[in-house]
Amino acid sequence: MIVGFVLIAVNYSSAIISGQITRARVIQMCLTVLVPYVVSTVSSVRHGMSAARLNFNFKFSNKQLSPFEMNSASQV
Repeated sequence: MIVGFVLIAVNYSSAIISGQITRARVIQMCLTVLVPYVVSTVSSVRHGMSAARLNFNFKFSNKQLSPFEMNSASQV
């Protein structure tokens, strides 16, 4: 959320100071906050799911995975 507010300050500070806030700008500001939050959340969830899947596969495997196998397993 902090990133979104910093982006609003950088991109819309002149419009805010001059009082030129329109409905379209408010929608753009909301998207400016939401997009980095959604991207970060989706990325974190995907990483967690990938790590859990790799950990699950590793527990039930008797062999050691090579670095190449570990990398390709995490991208599945």
